[in-house]
Amino acid sequence: MSFAVDPATGALSQLDRTSSDGRGPAHVAIDSTGGHVLAANYGDGAVTMVALAPDGTFGAREATLDSGANAHQVALAPGNDRAFVPNLGDDDVSQLLFDPVAGTLGFDVVAHVAVASGAGPRHLAFHPTAPWAWLLGETDDTLTTLAVDASGRLSVQGAGSTLPAGADGNGNYTAELALDPTGRTLYASNRGDDSIARFSVDPATGAATLLDTTPTQGSWPRHFSLDPDGALLAVGNQRSDTVVVFAVDPATGALAYRTTTAVAGPAFVGIVALP
Repeated sequence: MSFAVDPATGALSQLDRTSSDGRGPAHVAIDSTGGHVLAANYGDGAVTMVALAPDGTFGAREATLDSGANAHQVALAPGNDRAFVPNLGDDDVSQLLFDPVAGTLGFDVVAHVAVASGAGPRHLAFHPTAPWAWLLGETDDTLTTLAVDASGRLSVQGAGSTLPAGADGNGNYTAELALDPTGRTLYASNRGDDSIARFSVDPATGAATLLDTTPTQGSWPRHFSLDPDGALLAVGNQRSDTVVVFAVDPATGALAYRTTTAVAGPAFVGIVALP
């Protein structure tokens, strides 16, 4: 579905809807030209691309691909020429070639990059200028560093836990991943441990080092977002029905609690700067 946003109030009004051409769409992405929307269908692994008009209505369905078991996200590379899909059930990431001018989407010659067995890849984040990406493993509580080669393909460099040493990972499942605007700090949410993990990024190697974890002041942080300036982080605690806001230290990226708001079962929290 697409919605118009009232810039004065933030209120939404539906513009259009179209089929995701699959079962259980879990994530949507819009390419940087604004001309295409891509959806990952968790239920059957289909990835669908649909033309998007300037007025927010949908055009023709341009492609539908079988990405893999439990496709969880479509992550577009900073160059807007590739799309990557973490397939939680296959422990790999699909590597797709995307042409926004021609409106085409297809598998690279190297169609998938494998990660550790049982990792359950969920979400992927790219550095905006450096050749690094990071992949969150939902079922093994890991953050994997990936190198991006000259062709735009990914390769695994190493992985580390999203939990501090000695923490019991039984019953913990990671959820969301985000890089701050400076490219120096990564954040990941732990459902079960109920915390936000903070990582420093090595600018030379892309390696992510766990610095600390901050309690989310609630249960089951399924999603969080940084504001466009990276000054605030808002997290939705799905099982305790709260959205909690933290201030982000501009020098270190450390989180400090600010406010809690009651929201029923939040599964997504977005922060948008309206014109």
